[in-house]
Amino acid sequence: MVSSIRRLRRAAANLTLGLALAAPALQAADGTAPVGTAIAGTLSYSVPAAQTRHVVTDLAPSAGYSVSVTVSGGNHVVSITPGGTSSASANGVLSFAVTAGGLVQP
Repeated sequence: MVSSIRRLRRAAANLTLGLALAAPALQAADGTAPVGTAIAGTLSYSVPAAQTRHVVTDLAPSAGYSVSVTVSGGNHVVSITPGGTSSASANGVLSFAVTAGGLVQP
C-alpha cells in the first residue's frame, strides 16, 4: 500500500517529471519526455529525506552525470548534472541510492 504520492517537478520549467511514491523502502521517479527524447541540462527535484533508491530514465545513453544531494528541512534536493563520473546505462537509465543523511551511493 502506498501511503502518499507527490509530484516531482523540474524547478526551472515547472514540469512534472514523475511521482514520489512513499511506501516502506520505496521511492521512484521516472521522466515524462516523449519516448526516445533524452532529458538535457541539469535535472533537480525534491523528495522526502529518507533512505531511497532513485531511478532516472530518459537520459543520454552511456553519458556521465554528477549527482549531488542537499538536505533542506525534511527533504533531499537532488541535482543531476551532465559531465560527471556516474554513468547512465546504454538505455539512458541512471540508478543510485541516497542515505537518510543525504549521502549518494552507487
